Amino acid sequence: MDIPTSAKVECVDGAAGRCTGVIIEYTTWQVTHLIVRKDSSRHSERLVSVDWVTETTPDSVRLRCKKRKLETMQPFVETEYRESSHSTFVGDPYCGWYGWPFVALVHALVPLKRERIPAGELAVRQGARVKATDGQAGRVDEFLADAASRQITHL
Repeated sequence: MDIPTSAKVECVDGAAGRCTGVIIEYTTWQVTHLIVRKDSSRHSERLVSVDWVTETTPDSVRLRCKKRKLETMQPFVETEYRESSHSTFVGDPYCGWYGWPFVALVHALVPLKRERIPAGELAVRQGARVKATDGQAGRVDEFLADAASRQITHL
């Protein structure tokens, strides 16, 4: 099974997006999920179990589901908002009415983005650096995995 990290992803009802990486169980080097960025949004990536893959070629990955099903799969990036507060200067420093300095405590919601990588697994994206014991060896372009075991055999 060839798993290109920039291949087009096709569902049974048409083109759905691009593969942007894979999730690997790092003790066995077994591919468990693909990271699929939907065509409809640059910032919408989904975790797709390799159980949904029916065929791969050097240019494409075919899934045995409809695009609507892809929409319901778990998002790869989770955004949560945390409250943050900091002091900031407000008012006119030359106006004696406010007193000087006039400082207020401002509350804001700060977005925190987190990749949803299953426990015990590792995400590898297209272009990730590959290092050998003697230095930089290159960058990840695609994976070759044994179709039966899903174990990576080549980068």
